[in-house]
Amino acid sequence: MNRPKSVAISGIPMLKPSFTVALVALLVALSGCSAAATTSPSAAPTAAGSVAATAGTAVAATAAVAAASAPSAASASQPTISGPWQIAYQKAVDPAMAMYEAGFLDETHGITVGYSGEVHYTTDGGKTWPAGANTSLCRFGLDVVSAQVAWHCGNGGIGFSSDGGKTWTNVKGTYSTSDSFPCHFLSFLDATTGWAANDSDLARIDNGGNTWTAIKLPAGMGGSIAAIDLRTATDGYVLDSAGTVWATANGGNTWTSKPLGLTGGTIATAKQQLAGINFTDATHGVVVARLAGTAPKLVAFHTSDGGATWQTEQIGLVFGSGDDTVSLYLAHDGVSLTVLDAFNTITLLRYQA
Repeated sequence: MNRPKSVAISGIPMLKPSFTVALVALLVALSGCSAAATTSPSAAPTAAGSVAATAGTAVAATAAVAAASAPSAASASQPTISGPWQIAYQKAVDPAMAMYEAGFLDETHGITVGYSGEVHYTTDGGKTWPAGANTSLCRFGLDVVSAQVAWHCGNGGIGFSSDGGKTWTNVKGTYSTSDSFPCHFLSFLDATTGWAANDSDLARIDNGGNTWTAIKLPAGMGGSIAAIDLRTATDGYVLDSAGTVWATANGGNTWTSKPLGLTGGTIATAKQQLAGINFTDATHGVVVARLAGTAPKLVAFHTSDGGATWQTEQIGLVFGSGDDTVSLYLAHDGVSLTVLDAFNTITLLRYQA
């Protein structure tokens, strides 16, 4: 996956282009584990922007880009911003971290995973990102269950950490799939039980990864899997790329559809996650998704009646040009959203109800 040059974000120093960036991009392109989004990131923007946040009403985060010789460009494709999402953290990090997915548990603990098993973690709110000890192929899926427990997956199965991402253990087990990228999405209850999925297969994992059981997806599901959420041992949710949430209360034996009400659009999909879903109980849930298309549009859907109705809002994170979203991660609390963009910038947004 080719990445644009790093940019300055509202007081964050601009990272100079380097041989390291070029080498990482080349290795990723040659590795066979490149995972570009449905709409590829655009070239480095030429328009300067700013980061602005208005408490309780709007947040706009725009990548500020220096263009030495190019004229400024208008941002006509940027969506109207609304919704009480606040930026809690934003930092352009070292491109050598080779990230495909970044996820914060809260404002203190976070993990990144990526190319050739590259893993980093933070316990100080993103001030530092030490490398974790991990041996695996490329990682696209991530679930940070607690300050200690985390899971990742991608080519070659899944991995488990019991120390917040410092060290990782490869877990045995797999399930039949025609997808060349065996695992994209994870949702775990704890250190033993969870769900794993790619774009067309879903499995339940027990005994810390030693037992895998295929789950039959709903017959009416449209498109591919975009996100999953296992709320209890029996209650779970699958979001499809057509914009429907499928709920089960019996471990996947039967499913109920709960459409988000998308009109004329679909949810973007990639090998890494571009949507997240979380239900805190049977009635209250949130879906966050990058909609497909050329304009950068992150949208949140909230329900307080189990998915019978949804309230929609666009999230105030706008990029300098085109589709610069690499991945999204919605934490277990349902209010912490981590966005990784193509300029190696990690942004943590917090929903203020």
